[in-house]
Amino acid sequence: ALETGCGGIGRKIINSLLCETALDRRVDEVLGVDTEENPLGKVVVRKENQLEVWRRAARFLLVDRRRRVLSALRAGFNGEKFMFEDIDGDVCCGGSEDEVKDSPAATPPKGAREHPLAHQLRCLNMGERTLFISGDERVAVSMVVQHLEPKFPKSRKKNDLHASSRHNYKLLVAVLESPAFEPHLRNWLRFVTSCAVILDTKILVEFDEDLLPDTHLPKSRTCFQTLILAAKPYDSEPQLRAKLVICAANHRGFGTK
Repeated sequence: ALETGCGGIGRKIINSLLCETALDRRVDEVLGVDTEENPLGKVVVRKENQLEVWRRAARFLLVDRRRRVLSALRAGFNGEKFMFEDIDGDVCCGGSEDEVKDSPAATPPKGAREHPLAHQLRCLNMGERTLFISGDERVAVSMVVQHLEPKFPKSRKKNDLHASSRHNYKLLVAVLESPAFEPHLRNWLRFVTSCAVILDTKILVEFDEDLLPDTHLPKSRTCFQTLILAAKPYDSEPQLRAKLVICAANHRGFGTK
């Protein structure tokens, strides 16, 4: 997928890994990580091995650097667990707070060494651990609105979807800022971005003329942090709010528990 472009991602990676290294920049400067250079292990990038070099670099950047994080997520690492590191460097978890005292979960499993952060985590109560690992539970509506970036369709003389899309965007902002929607805000973020906190990228808002305001629900592309609303006008703020509440309640997927 990277080689064929994948929405421009492949081209960006190629430009970053090959074009910047061609300017004699250090690998750690390009990748943003600390490295130890081996004078005898330098690879000269030629036309013959160029593809293999960026494949290996892309694999390190997209896979290997995240391996330990993904391992922790697969093991259920969160604020209610204790983290240990085994001999191979993989991350595993102990028990919950109720099982800590006088329990084997309070000590590293056999054949494993305790993670350096385990002792510090024990000094925190459960709420502090959750805050430390998962972030603040509160979501500021103003921050959400600031991250919105609408993509309005071009104006047409006969069917001006641009004006109706602007109308729908104003309704969206009104819904997000309304106190009635506050209990659903975090799940709405999960529906749009798959994350319950504010990320450092924009939340795109697009408008689809094939979506009918009366019968269709809004859609999302979580990989691209994009919310898709109808381009045709919604009747009112309550109508759009009701649809977004349904989306928030089904952020894990429609028809799933």
